[in-house]
Amino acid sequence: MKPRKFPRRVALVALSLLAVPLARAQHILDSAQANQQDTVIQIRSLQNELDQPLDPSKHKNHEIELFNILPLQKRLLVDFYRVEATIVRSYRVHVQSIWNYDRASYHWVDDTSFVLKLFDSKSKKTEVGMIWGHGKREGVAWPLWKHD
Repeated sequence: MKPRKFPRRVALVALSLLAVPLARAQHILDSAQANQQDTVIQIRSLQNELDQPLDPSKHKNHEIELFNILPLQKRLLVDFYRVEATIVRSYRVHVQSIWNYDRASYHWVDDTSFVLKLFDSKSKKTEVGMIWGHGKREGVAWPLWKHD
């Protein structure tokens, strides 16, 4: 059986769909490296994700909480909050990492997305990724950049 050719039009459409997120990712990486006004946050330990319910009434716009889920340890829970139509909305995403990090910092790129940097003070390893939330959706681009 002869292999089918991939239609050129499909390839061009696929490449153009990839170009927009890649250009945005590059912009975010440039922003992450240039921004000196990151907010440092603590990575807290959590035994069970259910022990940390989302409660937007206790948070302000652009607040972020970061939890290391034990005993899995290399899975981080990121809760973040943003105002949408005068109401504080809550979002939750998971970040899978290959390293145990002890510090984090972030800065908001725009009203819906932020860059999160994870650090390990002993090994000096670093990971950078982007997280966003809007409406009833949230997303993660992880990792955009690693330093071993």
